[in-house]
Amino acid sequence: MKIPNLLLICIYLSCMASFSWAMRRFFVKSKPPFNLEQRLIIYLGALWALLHIGALFMAPSLAPVPLALALLCCSASLALFWSAIQANRAQPLNWAFEPDKPRHLVAVGPYRWVRHPFYLSYTLC
Repeated sequence: MKIPNLLLICIYLSCMASFSWAMRRFFVKSKPPFNLEQRLIIYLGALWALLHIGALFMAPSLAPVPLALALLCCSASLALFWSAIQANRAQPLNWAFEPDKPRHLVAVGPYRWVRHPFYLSYTLC
């Protein structure tokens, strides 16, 4: 496996670790048991991450253009994710599918340009 592929795997793992950290430590959520939608996010997200990591390890060396695009998307995902975390530090957002209503509106940081920077970050990754 070549160094650029390893770099992509490291950045992807950084994204997954960041997303996992936010689910456990950042977003406001009710106490378990989680509802069905939240459990699906947890289990399917973990399954998808494992499948993706396996595919990255098993893939032969990527061509330069797809590799560059993958590195760009994963790096942009990480930067966008942490800028959205910073914009919400004072008042963390509710976790997905929480039964309570949002407590505030965010209009700083990446929210000036994107309505849902966390979801865009997940999609870029």
